[in-house]
Amino acid sequence: MKKIYIALISLFWAVIIFFTFFGEKLYMSTNPNVTVTAANTMQVINDETFVLIPSSCLFDENYVYVVTTQKGFSIDISTIEKREVATKPSETDNRLLVTEGISRGEVIVSKSDRPLADGMRVVIS
Repeated sequence: MKKIYIALISLFWAVIIFFTFFGEKLYMSTNPNVTVTAANTMQVINDETFVLIPSSCLFDENYVYVVTTQKGFSIDISTIEKREVATKPSETDNRLLVTEGISRGEVIVSKSDRPLADGMRVVIS
């Protein structure tokens, strides 16, 4: 019984030490790398105010991925939320006017190295 107890304690500390030294690298390598942009630019047309975003932020024709970040143990953990938006073309090349779906100041994904899904954790590069 004493040998089992010592083996379990040793295994526990081995796992703790492994994740202390390699946990961040493991997290970074298993999650998609994304480039983000803040939806800070506004445009007023006929007394209506619209959020202006790059067209590269639009996925699956009418969705964007909004990024929320919270503090983790050693790194910030970023999670994405797939959100439907209504858009129309703008006069500026490669930009879209968002009529509904996101608010000014929200951080959205503009590029990803892998396919994305709602609720997925990502690494901001």
